[in-house]
Formats: sequence, structure tokens, C-alpha cells
Amino acid sequence: MKKYNSNKRILEVLLKNPCITEDKIFEKAFNYFRYESFESNKKYADMLRRLYYKGIIDRMDVKKNNIKIDNKSQYLYYIKNN
Repeated sequence: MKKYNSNKRILEVLLKNPCITEDKIFEKAFNYFRYESFESNKKYADMLRRLYYKGIIDRMDVKKNNIKIDNKSQYLYYIKNN
């Protein structure tokens, strides 16, 4: 049986791992390694952005908050508290 990609999988990852990068979300939720794959990450990025624009998740700017993680990541994502 094929596992479908869904917003629910992103939320499950963020519940277990708050404040993680987009790359780590994709790795844990979809077993997708952005810099090792030839396939596009657009579908995963679109799912993440939809959750962000709906206000379900939020993100913090790594550079503005002076957080050191890696050279590529710009945001840390987490589930928004209502």
C-alpha cells in the first residue's frame, strides 16, 4: 500500500520535533533528501507553505533571531499555539 503525502504527516513531524528546518521536515515526513535527490521538492514546499499561510504553523527567521544551525536554512518551523 502506497503512503500518500499529506499535510497531516508534516503536522505529525512538527508535533514530535518542534522548531526544525524545512529540509528536516521533508526528510522525516516523506523520506525526501533535497540535496541528494533529482526530483523536485516543489510539492513538499507547497504543502508546507499552505499550512503556513493558513496560520496552522509558523516559522521564525534564523538570521533575525541569530540562531546558528547551518548555512542553507532560513527558517525554523513549528506548530502555532492558538
